[in-house]
Amino acid sequence: MFELGVDAPADSVFAVPGGQTALMTIFLGLARPGDTVLTEELTWPGALSIGRLTGIRLMPVKTDAEGLIPEAFDAACAKFRPRFVYTMPTLHNPTNATASLARRREIVRIAREHDVLIVEDDAYGFLVEPRVTPYWELAQDRTIYLTSLSKSISSALRVGFMAVPARLHKSLLAAMRATTVMVSPILLELATHMIETGAGRDAIVYQTETARRRQRLAVSILGDQGSAPTSFHYWLRLPPEVHNAGFVADALAGGVAVTHGDVFTVLPGQEAGGVRLCLCAEPNEARVEHALRTLAALLATSHSDAISIV
Repeated sequence: MFELGVDAPADSVFAVPGGQTALMTIFLGLARPGDTVLTEELTWPGALSIGRLTGIRLMPVKTDAEGLIPEAFDAACAKFRPRFVYTMPTLHNPTNATASLARRREIVRIAREHDVLIVEDDAYGFLVEPRVTPYWELAQDRTIYLTSLSKSISSALRVGFMAVPARLHKSLLAAMRATTVMVSPILLELATHMIETGAGRDAIVYQTETARRRQRLAVSILGDQGSAPTSFHYWLRLPPEVHNAGFVADALAGGVAVTHGDVFTVLPGQEAGGVRLCLCAEPNEARVEHALRTLAALLATSHSDAISIV
């Protein structure tokens, strides 16, 4: 299925109004206040908000360039006995980490050993060619697969999809009815039209090429430390002596808004070590280049005495 990104039986696919609503449905349907959910040590702020609102505890798992580290995941499963793991294995937000097939198979093996569900957020999977094998294709019996047209086609198209194992249908349908009832029929009609006419595919091609061009620009100015060939984001790692908040404040004073790394941290006081740049939010590419050069100049300046701003 073009709109989903994986092959799945029609009765296993639910339409939901956006990725965050889908994740809220999963949290409410599969966990209770006080339960533990595992995730990468840096994760999407929407998941952190859902955890706080529902009283479900998120616990971080150490990561590397391929995302979840198997040994750390194994230890966390044994220690916390989580309800599920929420993970972004392809173009992780914010770090751009992407797990290899071998890494994914190892994570699946550990999840089976501990009887842990995998909730796979594949919001950015459409940007990667050739497509990376999703967890859904490796373990359909214990994977919930999420994606959203708001990333692949248009931010105005707040339609998401999730593929769900049959044994979880009842719980998730009940949670979905309690939160959203249904997706707007008008949005679904528009999504169907864009898919069937090829307009959706054209949007994906345009967005992928724009991301590729801007990643090349970022690498030429900042280096390839936090880049990915076609990601919307760039994870700018900061030197140890550079305070995250100070750098964010200095960037803003220079006319550049970046996302503070702390908004991605699972545990309070955890050191993020970087800031996220949204390369594709600004339509004017000349302004993007100016912003990148401003950040490069900031990095070249000594910030050892920067004071964190609260």
